[in-house]
Amino acid sequence: MPGNPLLGFLEHARGILLNSSSLNNINNNYFADFTSSAIFLYGGLYNTVRFNRIQSLGENAKGIELLNNANNNVPAPTLAYPTTNNAVFGQVTVPDGSIVDIYVANTDQEAAESTPFPVASATVIGGQFQLTDFPLSPILRYVTATVTSVNGTSEFGSYLNDTDGDGITDEREDV
Repeated sequence: MPGNPLLGFLEHARGILLNSSSLNNINNNYFADFTSSAIFLYGGLYNTVRFNRIQSLGENAKGIELLNNANNNVPAPTLAYPTTNNAVFGQVTVPDGSIVDIYVANTDQEAAESTPFPVASATVIGGQFQLTDFPLSPILRYVTATVTSVNGTSEFGSYLNDTDGDGITDEREDV
């Protein structure tokens, strides 16, 4: 139903499909053991998907999948490589005031099979966002993000990885 939050726990299912539906809030839920993507948005606009914990997805499944121009295909944020051990920042092409939600995973298996835990949010200003005093290590080894703009929420972006847990992302190890 438009404008109403979907609350609860879904397990061993194919996920939620919103077909040409708008103004939905899918927030603060736990989804587990999906053979396909957990949340499918097919068409529709202004659908908000925030702070959900998604675990054990099937091969090539996504936590959030936008289809048929859902949410106007809001672009996922791009996380930049931190220059220090305690910052997460990045870029995204959305209006100022949009909210980026940061998610983390502790292991590569958790990152591969799940959408990590939601942990923090940042506001987009000038196409950029930043969180300082946000250590990547030792427990926060895999970081990804979504963005919620006036059109709705994006898919999850690519991961920043710190597989050895030293606080320096793998991409920056040899820099």
